[in-house]
Amino acid sequence: MRTPPVRRGLMLAALAAALSLPGCGAFFIARRVVKAIDEPAKPEAQVDKALERYREAVLHADTDRIAAMFTADAKVWHDQAAPVVGREAIRAFLKTFEGFRVEAYELDASSTRLEGDTATQKGSYHQKALTPQGRTMEVKGRFEARWSRQGGDWRLSRMHTEAS
Repeated sequence: MRTPPVRRGLMLAALAAALSLPGCGAFFIARRVVKAIDEPAKPEAQVDKALERYREAVLHADTDRIAAMFTADAKVWHDQAAPVVGREAIRAFLKTFEGFRVEAYELDASSTRLEGDTATQKGSYHQKALTPQGRTMEVKGRFEARWSRQGGDWRLSRMHTEAS
């Protein structure tokens, strides 16, 4: 995976600045900058970024973007409810919340475990939303997310939440 042009430009500017520094340390700084340009993100960082993209999609109530983050056979469920299975079923389920406005949504992954092309994150969540009737609703608890790497992208294959 190549570094985006903007990031590459910033890193090259840092490289130029490092090269203009007096002393022999500039060479070693320059090597680190060049290595950072070409080194792909570590899988843990990729999963963390995917979780952040999920959080942002939920915060903006973007049901299509949320659904696109799931595998075709994904499962989503809360507490002891029956799971919603499949990307399209998840999209339809999410559409039932279109009248809600998410005001805050935080996800804090306390652990990330990787096994090949699968990652499991556990942590806590806190969501504040305004209902269609104008009431403020707050929920918080624990989550467990299972991710699968598909074609270079991390997709949710399972998302389970439990209220505290």
